[in-house]
Amino acid sequence: MKNAIGPDDLANEYARKMIVYKAMQLSSSRGFLRHEREDLEQELWVALFAQSESFDPDRGCLNTFINRVVNSAVAMLRRERRSEKHPAGSEVCSLDDRPDRSCNHYPDSLAESSDRRRNPTDSYLTVYRAESREAFDFAMQSMPRHTRDVCHHVQMVSLAGAARHFGISRRQVRNELASAAECFRIAGIEHS
Repeated sequence: MKNAIGPDDLANEYARKMIVYKAMQLSSSRGFLRHEREDLEQELWVALFAQSESFDPDRGCLNTFINRVVNSAVAMLRRERRSEKHPAGSEVCSLDDRPDRSCNHYPDSLAESSDRRRNPTDSYLTVYRAESREAFDFAMQSMPRHTRDVCHHVQMVSLAGAARHFGISRRQVRNELASAAECFRIAGIEHS
């Protein structure tokens, strides 16, 4: 049987941090504007509270539920924004068929489009790198200091070297790495 959760339970520290981070990430991504951050935060809160009745503690913990709902809401916001830019039934035309420039789906010239792709200040890659760096920093700040230290030592030496250095078993080192991986997953950095 589902247990009713109250707004105070749902608005825990994990939810607050995640919503602030996801809104910041969205507002700096393609198709969104930085000044929309607060509105995006509110939309994510609305989505979370709207789904609160579907939380079932027998199926998972509250933070996992929050993570799934917020990530789903982010995906929906991205889809909605993309569909606004490319509405159904929008006109598709060839570059050869646009002497009157009535079809505005293309830049004025292919060279202009290529210049934008090569310009690192406006490129998608620059935005992607900035978002990735923000996600990495968020993940590192959200994990306990000991976990960060173990990860750093494993990266610099080895798993066995980290176990020796910290006086813990290899299994405990792997547990610390799993904890770090969860922080990265929450930040939106998936391990492939």
